[in-house]
Amino acid sequence: FRLFLTPAKTGLARLARPRGLWAWLLLASGLVYWGLRAAPLEEIWASLGNLRPESLLALAGLNGLILALFAARWQLILRAQGLRVPLGALLRYRLASFSLSYFTPGPQFGGEPLQVYALHVRHPVPASTAISSVTLDKLFELLVNFAFLVFGVLVALEGRLYPALTPERALPVALGLLAGPLAYLAALASGERPLSRLAGALGARAARLSGKAGALRVSRRLLAAGEALASAEQQAAEFFRRR
Repeated sequence: FRLFLTPAKTGLARLARPRGLWAWLLLASGLVYWGLRAAPLEEIWASLGNLRPESLLALAGLNGLILALFAARWQLILRAQGLRVPLGALLRYRLASFSLSYFTPGPQFGGEPLQVYALHVRHPVPASTAISSVTLDKLFELLVNFAFLVFGVLVALEGRLYPALTPERALPVALGLLAGPLAYLAALASGERPLSRLAGALGARAARLSGKAGALRVSRRLLAAGEALASAEQQAAEFFRRR
């Protein structure tokens, strides 16, 4: 709520009105209800009930530390790009991103555009720099997650924890997931910009399919988006090669 209701300069001041606030509260309540319907609440409470108060405090503290480290990694990337954003603000944006990702398909993505938006409208950060910082942060996160996944698969295979899990089935999938962020980082290190090339090719094809009437309008929009993406990818490449 603080993310959207504060900045009047962004054109979202109308959301700070009581009617706008109630609309956000109603939407959030509906999403929470929808998310909790499928949650095994009895099992969750039973598991938490078996823990002592000091164990619950330790778990809460560990989760808070992990969230702070997520925000600190993002802050380090921004500092390397010559920008200083308070850690508390980045932590709020990260929490908002997690909240949005929880209600979107897939466990990995969903809230990143919100991080870019918050960084751009609430701080003097160019849109391309915001995109590049969030992209690099997500790349490092995926790299660690998929490396841990490969390690977990190897442990499961070595200990024969799941008889149906065979190396022929599990290892190609795990290694394939790990190869994605590794290949992209290698491309950035070599000075390549694969996403910019892909966006340019898709934009040219979309402009051709749109016909003569809408070609100019589509081309302008795609050109603006392509320029922002190219600038962001160039900054990411420079960051990875020099920092």
